Amino acid sequence: AGSSAPHFGLEEGEEKPPPKWESYGPFTKMKATWGCGNEIFFHDYHRGRGKPDRGKSLFDLKAWPTLTPQEKILLHDWHRIFHGIRKSMHGCKDIPGLVHQTSLQYLPGLITLSESLSLGNKKEDAELIEVCRIIWILFQIFYLDPSLNVTQQMAEWMRKCSPMVFNSNDPNYLPTENMDSKDGEKSWESIMRLVINGSTDEAIEALIRMGVDDSKEGRTVIELLGEVPTLDGKSRSTTIELLNEFHRWKLRVEACATSGHLSSLLSIMRGDKKTLEFYAQNPFELLVGRLIYEKPEITKQDIRVLVTECTDQYEDFDEFESCLKAIMDGDIMDALQKCQVIVDRPWFLAHLVDLLALAGWIPKKIEEDSEQNYLEYCLIEYASSIMTHPTLWQLSIAYFAQCGERGKAHIRTLIESKPIQSARESVKMLSMCDTHSLVASRSAICNRLGAQALRNERFGEAVNWYVRSGASQMVSKVCITLLQRLLDDEDVGADVESVSMNFSTVKKRSRKMWASLTLLDEVHSFCKLRAEVRKGEIGQAKEAVQIALKILAKKLGHAGLWLKILSECAKILKRCSGNVPVLSSRDSLKLLHHLEHTCTFSKLSPGEDEDS
Repeated sequence: AGSSAPHFGLEEGEEKPPPKWESYGPFTKMKATWGCGNEIFFHDYHRGRGKPDRGKSLFDLKAWPTLTPQEKILLHDWHRIFHGIRKSMHGCKDIPGLVHQTSLQYLPGLITLSESLSLGNKKEDAELIEVCRIIWILFQIFYLDPSLNVTQQMAEWMRKCSPMVFNSNDPNYLPTENMDSKDGEKSWESIMRLVINGSTDEAIEALIRMGVDDSKEGRTVIELLGEVPTLDGKSRSTTIELLNEFHRWKLRVEACATSGHLSSLLSIMRGDKKTLEFYAQNPFELLVGRLIYEKPEITKQDIRVLVTECTDQYEDFDEFESCLKAIMDGDIMDALQKCQVIVDRPWFLAHLVDLLALAGWIPKKIEEDSEQNYLEYCLIEYASSIMTHPTLWQLSIAYFAQCGERGKAHIRTLIESKPIQSARESVKMLSMCDTHSLVASRSAICNRLGAQALRNERFGEAVNWYVRSGASQMVSKVCITLLQRLLDDEDVGADVESVSMNFSTVKKRSRKMWASLTLLDEVHSFCKLRAEVRKGEIGQAKEAVQIALKILAKKLGHAGLWLKILSECAKILKRCSGNVPVLSSRDSLKLLHHLEHTCTFSKLSPGEDEDS
């Protein structure tokens, strides 16, 4: 559930599908899949409501591709960049420039990941990452780079992507090092494609290897190839300078006359459409060839018409080519949907859409009457894919935090459901609760840790956790257990001493908790003095009985506890008989009054129980 992308448009008569992501958040079940790192259960809202399948399970499993070790390294690096751009945006006046620089920071991670996967004999994964890089660069050229001229960028893009994607499956393509005069026709076709793609240096190298520079015409063509004008920012830093240089270069090409394959090369350099269409193997090569040799000054605003002209020459686009075409056509949402199908990696789409949203290309709402947010959807999809991972779950918090109430619900679910395996993790979780103002989640974590400590009979730790959660009833319950064990001479002194007795803070939060902790502290003091008296320190008896009177006067606890304290007082007095008086007549009357009250309260008579 929740695996499909949001709906961007409906055909006539088509019903709108239910928003599956509405089931995210509080209904996520993590415990069953914790540690897998790539799967999680989602509650399905749209099953079992008065339908025939009512008895079926209410939970579906959502699985993502398993992350490789190299991908984990990339995710940590990208998380740092994702977090860094948000810091840099405060007070930044050039947001487009910042977004472009951030986009450039993401790319080295893709290159490193692709190379490491290639070395690890994971060719398919490496090719997929290369596809990610090609799509990312194309989005960067058309949407994230503030510069207007697009010709040189498209030529560089084609040089980077052509060997990996367009040529890898082409039986007629020859690498530069394999081109020679022995395999003439194939070599010449590959050289034509290199020239169309703007890879003039490789084309010149191949021509020299084939001996074309032996003739005067060949040397002239090679010289012209080496001087193809581009907007390099140095000698040609403005469009006017580029056009002047391009016009002079075009005159030289027109004046050159050759025959055979060199004539075809000159036709390409003249921008002859028929020759370009004949040698170009796909619409993107044709587009780059027309940009370089026909309209090098074109801007991003004007390129759409040229893209349409080039793509109309071809049919039967595969999914990858359809995605590239949609990017160039300006249909950004359609391109992202196709990208999601091609690249089954939530981390890629989430970071790409995030940059596009920061640049202002992603609408806040998909439809006017919808609350669906595509950026939130992508971030939640990615963060959900790593929220059960034992080492990456902390990264998901930063992405959920950017998704408003939906994201906050996921953070709450993650914090409240994640198994806590160490004190260090508990500190991290509580810190996250404070950062995101999740008061209820903080209490839930403290209650969970308190219950865990109570099961293991770490009573002092349990009291501390319940105090932090504000569970006054559980504080009273654990304190009563400790009191009874103290009075029964069980060794729980270390537990009591580990309780944080910050009375002023606790009193402000809850008087009931404050009373329980005060009672625990006083009974602990009484038991320590009782132990001294048993050792023969009769001088401590008076102070012990005074503390007992103080406890009894507060009427805290229950009648059984009061009876136990009275019984211990009687034993202390018995040990002191015949020595220095312990009680004044006034204190003796108080003690008898407490005895009478306790017997009345517990409906006992003095003869029914020996201690009484």
